[in-house]
Amino acid sequence: MKAKHRQKFPNTDIYDSDTDEWDFLHTLNPQPQNGQEMVHARHAMAAGLAGKRAAIAVIPVVNVATRAACHTVGVGITQAAWDNRPG
Repeated sequence: MKAKHRQKFPNTDIYDSDTDEWDFLHTLNPQPQNGQEMVHARHAMAAGLAGKRAAIAVIPVVNVATRAACHTVGVGITQAAWDNRPG
């Protein structure tokens, strides 16, 4: 994903690969040359991050396992939003 993005925007680093946003985006694998697809991916990513934050609010993150569970909730929401995108 990052390589595709660099081809289109060689002098710009939009995504930090050490963040949840990048992890969610990488899971979706949108095509950077398709602007509409990137917009849908960003919307799906926002839904996933909101879901992860909601899970953290409900489930206290006390160890690696609970953090991973909250992340999995976010990934699932991201994927569902991506799978149900318009068009």
